[in-house]
Amino acid sequence: MCKKIVSLFIYFLFCQSVFSQKVGVGEIVDFLMGEAVPDSATTVELQRSDSIVIDSAEVYQTTRNYNVKTIFSILFEKEGEYIIRCTNPDYESFCKPINVKFYEGEEIINLGKIQLKRILRKDLDEVVVTATKLKFYFDNDTLVYNADAFATQYGFVLVDLLRKMPGITFEKGGDIYSNGRKVDALFLNGKDFFNSDRETLLENLPAYMIKKVLVYDKKKDSLSLYDREREFEGLVMDIKLKKEYHSTTLGSIDVGGGTNERYFGRLFAMNIHDLRRWSAFAGSNNTNQNEEMNHSGEFYNMDDGSGDKKFHFGGFNYNADSRNGDHSLRGRLRIQGSNELNSKKQDSQIFYNDGDVYDITGNETKTRNFSFQTSHDISLFQNNNAYRISISPAFLYIHSKAKSWSSNITANSNLTNLLYPNWVDTLRTKKLSETLLLYGINRTNVDVMTPTDLVQLKLDLGKKVNMPHSNDVLTFNVSGAYSSQTSKRYQHYFIDYIKLNPDNPQWKNLYHHNYNKTWQWTGDVSYLYKINKRHSITAKASYIHINQNSDNSYYNLEQKDGWGAGTQYGLGVLPSQLELLDVLDKGNTQCHKEYDNAYTFSLNYHFEKDRHMLSASIPYNIQQKELKFYQENNNQVVKRTMNVPDLSLYYGNWPKGHSHTGWGYSLQANIQHAMPAMYNFVEQSNDANVITIVKGNPNLKNAINYGVNGSFRWFPIEMNSHEISFFYTYIKNHISTAYLYNRETGVYTLTPTNVDGNQNFQVELKNELYLTKTYTHKLSNRLSFNHVKSVDFSGTSLAEVAQKSSVHNNVISEELTYNFSSKNTKYRGSIAPNIDFHRSTSGREGFESINAYVYGVKVSGQIELPWSIRMNTELRSVSRRGYAYDEMNDDEVIWNMGVTKSFKNNITLSLNAVDLLNQHKNVYRVVNAQGRMESVSNVLRSYAMLHFVWQFSKKNHP
Repeated sequence: MCKKIVSLFIYFLFCQSVFSQKVGVGEIVDFLMGEAVPDSATTVELQRSDSIVIDSAEVYQTTRNYNVKTIFSILFEKEGEYIIRCTNPDYESFCKPINVKFYEGEEIINLGKIQLKRILRKDLDEVVVTATKLKFYFDNDTLVYNADAFATQYGFVLVDLLRKMPGITFEKGGDIYSNGRKVDALFLNGKDFFNSDRETLLENLPAYMIKKVLVYDKKKDSLSLYDREREFEGLVMDIKLKKEYHSTTLGSIDVGGGTNERYFGRLFAMNIHDLRRWSAFAGSNNTNQNEEMNHSGEFYNMDDGSGDKKFHFGGFNYNADSRNGDHSLRGRLRIQGSNELNSKKQDSQIFYNDGDVYDITGNETKTRNFSFQTSHDISLFQNNNAYRISISPAFLYIHSKAKSWSSNITANSNLTNLLYPNWVDTLRTKKLSETLLLYGINRTNVDVMTPTDLVQLKLDLGKKVNMPHSNDVLTFNVSGAYSSQTSKRYQHYFIDYIKLNPDNPQWKNLYHHNYNKTWQWTGDVSYLYKINKRHSITAKASYIHINQNSDNSYYNLEQKDGWGAGTQYGLGVLPSQLELLDVLDKGNTQCHKEYDNAYTFSLNYHFEKDRHMLSASIPYNIQQKELKFYQENNNQVVKRTMNVPDLSLYYGNWPKGHSHTGWGYSLQANIQHAMPAMYNFVEQSNDANVITIVKGNPNLKNAINYGVNGSFRWFPIEMNSHEISFFYTYIKNHISTAYLYNRETGVYTLTPTNVDGNQNFQVELKNELYLTKTYTHKLSNRLSFNHVKSVDFSGTSLAEVAQKSSVHNNVISEELTYNFSSKNTKYRGSIAPNIDFHRSTSGREGFESINAYVYGVKVSGQIELPWSIRMNTELRSVSRRGYAYDEMNDDEVIWNMGVTKSFKNNITLSLNAVDLLNQHKNVYRVVNAQGRMESVSNVLRSYAMLHFVWQFSKKNHP
């Protein structure tokens, strides 16, 4: 019996010794470059604190997405103080003292990174490695493009390479897609320095510096040195530079002059390093090139193609990471000025049971803008839980001054074709024409000037605590924001009440001063509890406080002697402050103070296994709002509270890796509540706008948005993809505006109201397939059907306004694209016919169904000739049918051409011709429950421009 007890005791001690062991894991990198040190000659020893060797570690390399890491692992028998000694014949030996403790929740001890300094040697033999020009291949889950196979001429930059690579496409807005999937991040040598500044990299990184382009799915990586890289996951495009260009300074000067007095100029410089980068730029043009206006820092042309605009800008961007991963800095600064000219002709039809009303408007606006904006993100002590913090300050200032005129006629008949083509001049003529007297209801001519100043300041503070010896994370965030906006609106208003009193026109001289000030404070705390590798739960509590003050003063200047019709005082001129008080519009002048307190408590469950992911979130919202409204003889206090839960569910099952065969699907559903704007609850009537009266509604209800969307995607073979997706939304208690129209005066009375039934359904089928094994011929299509049910209230009587009006809009769109290229990609082209069919129907009395078509074809081609000459052309036809405004039922052909000649890799000449046939138009159309609107805006017309571009680059010393 005693022997058995002794045996069991010995076995117990043995088990304790075995199962109490812990494995430590670390990484070995080059101190200067941050790259993996070769594992073949690297040794790692474990020593006691007195330098006696205990054991040696296993050293090996891992490769994921071409990111090579040298890892060492070692077994610890017990807790205590140790020394890790690392040696390599090409590096200086390194000793790192550590204090090892065993914790129950910690399976693997993270030993961090060992940074070895290289021993400088001289007289090394040069080694030349010649790579084969294989275009692209798959390496496990990574799609790898060989850049040299596509850089077939001098002068290429990154975007030129990407456009030639099979499977890579660009969408409007600058988004990059790989085989139909949106690229979530753009990396350079594994760093996200340019992800928020993509256009800078795409348009300026010379092709000769690029070695490979990788596309892969990045998962969260606990071994990454920098916190943001550890947390990021999604589809990544990683641009790998050739080793000699890891530290480079480059830049360019682009100068262009063209016909119709068009000009373009831009200076650019950029420094690239594995741990930092900066870029500086300045430019001026009158070709609608408005670059980097997005507050998040994206560098792209945001102009919508309308108007005639001049932009002048300059700025500086920077990113920097410390070598040990503790600190990270990034920021941007930009100054911009612009002059803009926008004009528009608009034809509208308002639906009513007793006969529709037609509205024709012409306007022109000239605007001068100046803006200054800067934002910074500072992450400190990211590897130290006690001091870890992130700080994000931002500042924005905008000054603008707009001058505009607008002419409008409302009538009982569509006058666009009767007055065409000089109907704008007819509207602005002082004497009413016979046509206007016969059909018109009212006519307005307005001159407006509006100077505006906006100031915004914001400061975000964040702290994340990785709970010791577990995978749990505690996060704190606090932010404060302040904004102040002042605008002054001067109006000269001429009104003819044609139907009611055609012989008594009215003239108004109006001044509106608006001042808004907002303070916002937010704070949240969340705790991520990882049950195991597959299951996690996140609990979060947040608080938002908003304090807003608004002051609106209205003045009728025409009531003052000498300021009425025919006044000598132009727009922007005001009498003294004391005299202004005599003409104060007390019935409309008002101010209000709003207080908003929102509390949200949410619980999220997340499950992930292999390619399956399930997420469920239930946020509970408590929102308390109070508005104090002050007006002569109308002071009110409005209070509202909302206590509701929302819901969000997601399930996804996606193919493993990127661009491989397989299939996957996703399904998401959500419910969201929204409280109406507090101002809408106030019982008041504002008629400061002469032909529009705005009222409040204290009986508004909260809106509820129900949504569901999903997709199914499959890859029958590599590089071919198919996807069908859908989404559906339904809004209960949608916050709408009821329109009551007075047929005698043409005055609208607008009242916010709730309406049920607004919904939107869309289904889309996308296909991309290559027709040849060499990927030189590709066929893709996008077929979509969109149904929108628009529900609203409008009418010419209270009885008609009380009845819901609904319009069904059905749009079918098809775009088929055939792309082809030569095997060496030196010529390529595409043909893309497209058609959109828009049908609008309604059960409303007197509604005539609307059928409109827009169809055309886009043909493009690029060819590379000897001596680094490139030519490209694009021909796009657009035909419109079914528009009520005859001027829009036309055909246009837009033809652009360009030729480029590069001299080595530093000088390029290019000649570009835009809209050679001078036919481009900017046409817009919308139909809802209240009416139809069609418009044509001015655009930049035909011109040709010659560009001279000088590029330079310099390798920096390590």
